Amino acid sequence: MLSRLARDLYDEISEHNFLDSQEHLPPEAEYLAKNFSGLNMYPGGHIWWNLESVGVDAIFKNRLREDGFLLVETWWLQIKPYWKQVKYTSCAGAVSSFPIL
Repeated sequence: MLSRLARDLYDEISEHNFLDSQEHLPPEAEYLAKNFSGLNMYPGGHIWWNLESVGVDAIFKNRLREDGFLLVETWWLQIKPYWKQVKYTSCAGAVSSFPIL
């Protein structure tokens, strides 16, 4: 059972529509023009900050975004040693079920 305050907050929030637009990602036209794959783009987003905080090189991040499509095997070797430190974060959880990870 919710407290009165929790119920009031729930009722107020329920009256609004929310959209997570992921505005930090490039526009779709740019994404498609550079032939990014979903996987080599994703580590350049939120998850990147987690990876960088545990030691993944920032230069490597830039390469992910500049080189267009990269096979998972290309970038996974750089990330793998750090993955155990970030895989249970909310951002990494979305990709943790990929077979290679």
